[in-house]
Amino acid sequence: MEWKIKPHRKEQYNILKSHGIAPIFCTLLSNRDFPWVKNKEDIGTLIESPLSLLEDPTNIAGMEQVSTYFLEIADKDVVVFGDYDADGVLSSFMCEKLLLKLGASSVDVYLPSRTDDGYGLNEESVNNFLSICKKDYKLVVILDCGSSSKKQIEKIKKHIKNAFVVIIDHHIIDDKNFSSNADCVTNPRLNDATPYCAGGLIYQLVRQCAKSKSIDHLFYIPYAAISTIADVCPLTGSNRIIVKNGLHFLRMCHDPGIDSLFKVAEIEKNKCTSEDVSFRIGPMINASGRIKMASKAFQLFRKKNLEDAEEIAKNLHLLNEERKKIQKYIADEAIDQFETNRNGKNSALLYRDNWNPSVVGIVASKIAERYNIPVICFGKSKDQIKGSARSINGINIKEIMDDCSHLFSHYGGHEMAAGAALKPEFLDKAWDIFNESVEKYKKKNNIGEPVLKYDYEVDADLLLRIDEAFCDRLSMLEPFGHGNEIPILRANGLYCREVKEWKSGTGAFLQIDNVGLSCFGFGVNLKQIQDKKIDVLFSLSRSFIDGEKWQIRMIDYHVI
Repeated sequence: MEWKIKPHRKEQYNILKSHGIAPIFCTLLSNRDFPWVKNKEDIGTLIESPLSLLEDPTNIAGMEQVSTYFLEIADKDVVVFGDYDADGVLSSFMCEKLLLKLGASSVDVYLPSRTDDGYGLNEESVNNFLSICKKDYKLVVILDCGSSSKKQIEKIKKHIKNAFVVIIDHHIIDDKNFSSNADCVTNPRLNDATPYCAGGLIYQLVRQCAKSKSIDHLFYIPYAAISTIADVCPLTGSNRIIVKNGLHFLRMCHDPGIDSLFKVAEIEKNKCTSEDVSFRIGPMINASGRIKMASKAFQLFRKKNLEDAEEIAKNLHLLNEERKKIQKYIADEAIDQFETNRNGKNSALLYRDNWNPSVVGIVASKIAERYNIPVICFGKSKDQIKGSARSINGINIKEIMDDCSHLFSHYGGHEMAAGAALKPEFLDKAWDIFNESVEKYKKKNNIGEPVLKYDYEVDADLLLRIDEAFCDRLSMLEPFGHGNEIPILRANGLYCREVKEWKSGTGAFLQIDNVGLSCFGFGVNLKQIQDKKIDVLFSLSRSFIDGEKWQIRMIDYHVI
């Protein structure tokens, strides 16, 4: 794949350099969404990311109005319709805690099933939700979905006659189906506020309510941080502040649910990184909704003692291991199907009726990452073809699906991910139609062939000076994630002396001359670079063995 250096803001670079900042850090600060960083004092503020810089909750459309409904529910019954993913589970737990803190006499929470209900508010999920609504609720909270569900909101209001219905959501809004009949909708897309996830929105709602009531908002921020990372939100601006502080306050959080998750995952809370949440904590929470019911993960956070919570956390770990096995066989079949039938397409729409629809989203993500293309994977559930879409930076999957919306009986999501149900009559030609929409989008937005972008080219002298201390300084730009990606560096003309492939066949340890840190890389057939000179793209990561020592991770290479 072609490599291309990321552009940076030259004026900001020059200002930073004039303050004695090293060129590599001038580049990293000026090619990210930190345009306000101009001197060492600003760098200190960026590193600290104080909560005082967090966007005021009232900047989010509808947030102030939603808070008024929450502040008026003392001694009243409330019901929450949430979601089955990690963000949905955590935000539902946060919402329940807030409502009870504000004096609600009861809070019932309904988390839909991926298989039985499907995504969001649809005819089936609403019917199942209403079947459990037995009280005279005064407030209905639709969380992490519902912005484009006018028809379903009407049905809820007819069934629960005396209730106010509020929507707390962050997904793309379909103007034709906008839920204008709800009593209030808060969604950052209504006024281009920070793109929070549902957990981030509930945290901001907590802060708004705390202006009138005595509420410890710091209790909620670790949950908001995990939600934000797990939902792959851009880690810039206020989202970055939430994650940075949330990971810090994890150290002081001793809720049994949190403690048991980290114990079972064998992660020290005071050393937790965004990568730990992305690849170990988030998947355990998600596994509940993928393999069984999301309510199991929800109950984990409700537990009052560590012993009960640990039992559920261990079960979530087992579910996640089961998910991994299912994911592997689907991924192997999906990659084979893609390679066999690609025929020059720069997208993938893949399906087999034995694939679990609850797991295909992760498979779509893996294929999107591997081939740098937008992907939709489908499986079959109860005679419905259900699936998930994943995209890559610069390609809005929801907009592409809007262009070929006739393929789907329903769908919804955001720029990077979406859920959908495919109409069976389009199965044979769906990939071709989807690919046409992808090509149309790329042409409209002047998107060429995929490239790997890197941040900075290091010379031989700097390469030798990349040591533990350098890596520690670089880590001050954390948390890394979507929108603040881990820095990718380039080095040319390196001699690979030895390749020790792993027994698993998934990668190898590398011995590269004139490099100060140990090296590894994922991939197959890495033996081919032994005794060769190579140009390398690499990142710096802590050892996956001990979590302490820094290592060089090879991302891609060109044999010279």
